[in-house]
Amino acid sequence: MRLICTGRYRSGLGDYEEGQDVDVTDEVAGLLLSDSPGSFKIPTPDKPEPVEEPLTEAAMSTETQTGLTAPDRRARGGRKRRT
Repeated sequence: MRLICTGRYRSGLGDYEEGQDVDVTDEVAGLLLSDSPGSFKIPTPDKPEPVEEPLTEAAMSTETQTGLTAPDRRARGGRKRRT
């Protein structure tokens, strides 16, 4: 279990300084939190960055043979090329 030391702590369980990131077993974490609850905190998980999902249907586009989408020139008044 991961804990963050919020204040200097010394005992038979170890010596920890303020701001130290501590990785201990669940049993030791329980002992540390019960022995000195103000000296340790459980870190909150970082919020994951929002993942931008690709558009499945692009407005006014055609799909090329490579799977990429390209703007359709017809939307701007141009003609589509003959294949």
